[in-house]
Amino acid sequence: MVSTILVVQPRKKNVDFVYVAGKITNKGNTAFRVNASGTCLKPNPESPTTPCVKNFYLMPGTSRAIDDINVTDSHFHLGIWDLKQFIPVK
Repeated sequence: MVSTILVVQPRKKNVDFVYVAGKITNKGNTAFRVNASGTCLKPNPESPTTPCVKNFYLMPGTSRAIDDINVTDSHFHLGIWDLKQFIPVK
């Protein structure tokens, strides 16, 4: 199965976000892709050292909690992809 996502952005896009206590909010006028990785809160018993990785799109005006990755761990990384530009968050 092949899936496609068409990304249409406004002429004057505004990439604006807030990250507080494991929750990221898109306050801008364009969608972006969020990449989060780190230590799992509930490790897989078959491979306990494998990190958790979450990738998702965040639409304007929406929020999402990163609830299955330990966001207080030093191995936690959070970034945003806006087309071809990577924006490190944490």
